[in-house]
Parts: sequence; structure tokens; C-alpha cells
Amino acid sequence: MASPAQTIEGIVLSRVETGENYLRVSIFCGTEGLQVALLRKTRSKSHSLPDLFDQVELALAQTLSNGLPFVRESRVLAKRRELALRHDRFKSASDLALLYLQNGRLLLEPQPLFNLLEVALKTLSEGGDPQAVFFKALFLFARNEGLPVKESWLPGLTKSNQSIARSILGRPVGAENRSSRELIFLVESLRLWLNSETELRC
Repeated sequence: MASPAQTIEGIVLSRVETGENYLRVSIFCGTEGLQVALLRKTRSKSHSLPDLFDQVELALAQTLSNGLPFVRESRVLAKRRELALRHDRFKSASDLALLYLQNGRLLLEPQPLFNLLEVALKTLSEGGDPQAVFFKALFLFARNEGLPVKESWLPGLTKSNQSIARSILGRPVGAENRSSRELIFLVESLRLWLNSETELRC
């Protein structure tokens, strides 16, 4: 027996097969943070299942056994098909999803990070440089969580890399940005610092 449905709106970060009839979906929403629910596979051609990175509205019903809630109804509000058109674009979106999956349960204020995820996915969909989008989102995610990325990580870079990082962080991400080598270095440097100096996992 299930309790009355709760409606949430969020972005699908993962879909995992659970037996023959269900998917376990992870959704990040601005009000509740990271949520996990069971979604029944449908055989109806008129109602497609939510895909990765879709913006969805879900009506959840909690079971009396306090297991995972079930999705009673689902509605796709926006699709982001462009993310699957290029490998590098999809990889950056997947790296973002993993960041939220690994850290989303511990967030005190999920709304700013939901907004950040929306903007990052929109920028990727519109052709923004994938490495630059991920770097900027990772930096802003950490800063939003109160981590001293600006005060501690950034000053530890060489003057040249500091200049590149500040340039990327200080303006909208365009289709063309710095060289892949520079961006890969900044991403890996920031990841290493966060994984070794903070509780954030990325």
C-alpha cells in the first residue's frame, strides 16, 4: 500500500535496469536535492520513458515499507537530445551527472546547484566548449559548497594558468575556448585538489 503522491521536478541523472519491469532513476531537483525512485517500464508507444538529462515532473508514491518510492506518473518537460550528438558533449554532461550523483545527498541548499546544472546542460546543448563548461561548473559547485577554491586552489596555479582559469570563469563559455591541453590540466588539477583536500568527490 502506498501513501499519497508527492510531485517533484528535476533532471534525470541516471537510469539503471532493476529486474524486468523497473528502472531505478536518479533525479536532481531544486527543492529536494538528489532523489531515487523506481519507474515501471512502459510498453505504450504513446508514452516514452524519461531519458538521461531530461527535465521531468514525477508523481512519487512512498511504500509503507519505506523502500524506494514508485513513480506513479511521469511527464517530460524538456529534452536535451543535442547532448547525444557529440561524444565530448555527452561525456561532459555525464561527468556533471556523476558529480551530482556522488555529492547530491549531502547538499544543504540544492536550488543554486540545480540552477547551475540547468545552465551547464543548456550551454552544452547550445554548443559551449565541453571542457570549459565542466571546469566552470565544477569550480562553481565547489565554491557554492563553501570550499576555498578561489582562495586556496587558484593561487596554487602558475601565473599563466591562473590567467587562463580567471578568463574562463569570468565570462560566458563560448563554442571556442582555450586549447584542450590547458583545459584538461585545469580540470584535473581542480579534481585532484578537491579529492585530496575536501570531502567533495569528483
